Amino acid sequence: MGSAAPAMAQEISCASTQELKQAIMDLSKEDRSKVAACIASQGTAPLTVPSSEDVAKLVKATPATACGLLDVVLTGRANSCGGKEYRLEAKPLPEGMLAARSSPDAKSSEALEFLQKLKVQNYGVLGQNKAGEGPGWKANTAILDAAGFAPVQGLMTQGASDGKWGLGRLKFAARAVAEAIHGQDLPEAYPGEISEQLVSPGAAGSWVYDGKAGAFEGEKVVVHAIGMNYDLSKAHYGFPTVVNADEASATAIQAFTYANVMKQCLALMKSHTPAIHTWRLLPLSGGSYAGDFAKAMPKITCEAIYAAIRSLSQQEKATLLTSECCFELCLYTEEEHSAYSEALKVFMQAAASAEPTVGPSETPPETAAKDCPAKQQASSS
Repeated sequence: MGSAAPAMAQEISCASTQELKQAIMDLSKEDRSKVAACIASQGTAPLTVPSSEDVAKLVKATPATACGLLDVVLTGRANSCGGKEYRLEAKPLPEGMLAARSSPDAKSSEALEFLQKLKVQNYGVLGQNKAGEGPGWKANTAILDAAGFAPVQGLMTQGASDGKWGLGRLKFAARAVAEAIHGQDLPEAYPGEISEQLVSPGAAGSWVYDGKAGAFEGEKVVVHAIGMNYDLSKAHYGFPTVVNADEASATAIQAFTYANVMKQCLALMKSHTPAIHTWRLLPLSGGSYAGDFAKAMPKITCEAIYAAIRSLSQQEKATLLTSECCFELCLYTEEEHSAYSEALKVFMQAAASAEPTVGPSETPPETAAKDCPAKQQASSS
């Protein structure tokens, strides 16, 4: 029997921004530590805070402790300053999310072989880079979509202060993906089956969209995944946010998500006809969601994909490695492409030198990706 979660409730009212900042600073160490204590005890404890900025301030003031999930939702009430009021709740991470952390140095020749198949491309999952160059998105190519938890679940957050989130409120890359699937006339919500699958961070689900609109006419295969947010300042927008994560925890969290993505790919390999030739992956939790891990994200991503493949069953790994599908890691900018290419090269060299079952006679990563039979077949057809 675990100990009961410590109770916590802290209301803060203010008359000015300066007074608000001071109110946060005046919180006792005991109050500040309650969020961390709740995470450590795997309990929940709502804490009402008066503005989005103070979500980050309060959590940053808590002492370092076990890694946990921060849930921030808009209450629908105004605070005494006339602003929006948020409820902050500390939760444990989904079961198994940190499993990869328990064996960070475990080796896998199959995982290394998968990375040899992985081709780092200088275009996004839609097949176009920042300069507008690339092959585009065509049939028989499946893409990974880093879906937002609030839009998928139709939650009310600051990003949708006058109503619930939906596809129509998506912006930037997320909107580009939605329009590539549906065209300009976006539906109000994600398919119900996707909302049912993506109920927590790290979850993944797949859907085969059909229709004449979008990037091309016909079936469009998409794997949606809920990535973790590591930037506390964005917690109030409805992104699942982790607190007190070090790099090893972030790698394990990313690995958990990529493993779920790969399982969706495997399921589609069995069920979808015609066969998919190319699977386009992307760095989950990249860009502005990486927070303090922004510079380390290329390294974290390579390690996470390796750990994700390592965690699969022998049958699942065999299916991936014997398939003629191409797997791509897609980067939108030239700077990202350079950073991830170098990170993969460094990781592969380190992993190969430490892996006794992989010898120098195996095909180099670049050659393996370029010689992918499925890609040659697709380009010649």
